[in-house]
Amino acid sequence: MDVSSTGLRVLQQIAESGSFTAAAARLGYMQSAVSRQAASLEREAGASPGFERRSDGARLTPAGLTLLRHARTILDTLTAAERDLTGTAPRTEAVRRGLPQRGLGGPAGHTGAARRVRSAPSRPSRAPRPA
Repeated sequence: MDVSSTGLRVLQQIAESGSFTAAAARLGYMQSAVSRQAASLEREAGASPGFERRSDGARLTPAGLTLLRHARTILDTLTAAERDLTGTAPRTEAVRRGLPQRGLGGPAGHTGAARRVRSAPSRPSRAPRPA
């Protein structure tokens, strides 16, 4: 299955808004673009039809609901990755380093239990001293 994050966002928005037209308005797309994304998603996922198209809007079929459940997980993971990569996540984490201790199942000659290492706090820069 080769689906795009855009297709998954379209699916989520159709589910939340209840229609292709409302989803298009919320996403800032033309309604025809939302329809094409939905059709492409259905083809790729094999969830045809994933939507029940009605005169009063659209509803997800059982296959569409299954896809939506996974789409939400994928989109949440992508959002977390973007947050990590753009620096809006915490900048320090505990790091474990070291090798297994001798006699505890590790190779002979290796020592040191894992130690916790933290990033050093940043130091304020010094202002130049007046002459």
